[in-house]
Amino acid sequence: MPRKQLKHPDNYYKAFPSRLRMLMSGDAGKIKRTVSQQELADYLDLKARQSVSAYCDGSGQPSWENIVKIATYFGVSTDWLLGITDIETIKQDIRSAQKTLGLSDRAVENLAKVAKAKRYPAAKFDSHRFSAALNLLLSSSALESIAESLYHLWDASENMRALEQWSVEKLKKPEAYNADQDCDAAFDDYRLARLDITESIQALMDRDAAHFLSAQDAKALADSFYARLEEAKRLQDLEDAAAAEKFDEEVREYQDYLEKEGLDEDYGSDETKDD
Repeated sequence: MPRKQLKHPDNYYKAFPSRLRMLMSGDAGKIKRTVSQQELADYLDLKARQSVSAYCDGSGQPSWENIVKIATYFGVSTDWLLGITDIETIKQDIRSAQKTLGLSDRAVENLAKVAKAKRYPAAKFDSHRFSAALNLLLSSSALESIAESLYHLWDASENMRALEQWSVEKLKKPEAYNADQDCDAAFDDYRLARLDITESIQALMDRDAAHFLSAQDAKALADSFYARLEEAKRLQDLEDAAAAEKFDEEVREYQDYLEKEGLDEDYGSDETKDD
């Protein structure tokens, strides 16, 4: 017997219940884990978790007081929770940046995190230089080209994923006559998009020779280093050979002395002293 399809309340897909479900699943807000209905009910001082269940499916509405509590608990604005705005954060400076730049709150928070980073001796990298690199990227005229390249790759990736929809049965049908050409075109576009990103970042580096080396200059520096390394090895070999020759000469002189004085090779050792 086929399973009966679940029917949701009329308000299930409205802004508040939809966004509350996102918050409780950890897909939005400051709590990056699943929050149970009982956990939220306890926080709101509700007698039963069924009230939260009703909030989630749209069959019930919380009081204004509880709407504010829910927003505070998850670290989001009430405007976002109610669907009035798409700006999730409650921080005014981040909200202003989002409105100006059209970025997500996480993107703005990441930028702020880098900007406020401090230099710690134990850090694996210089955070000041990291901030400077980010500032260089954001202030570069190549930024738009990099963003366009990322958009192109995103679009090309979606087209590649769409190929998964072609089952064997579907490929047997007449409408799949040119499917191989569609696949070739999608894959070519994907490879071109990846190359485009590389070239866009390369353009950024080429425009700032003060911070970035060209491949040609980097190779020249490496070649110069290896030439100096070979010269150092050659000189070291000569010094080692001269030292070895000097040692052999000293051994020969010592043996000549022993022979001249009629002494054996153990002369000067502890054994000869005992004798």
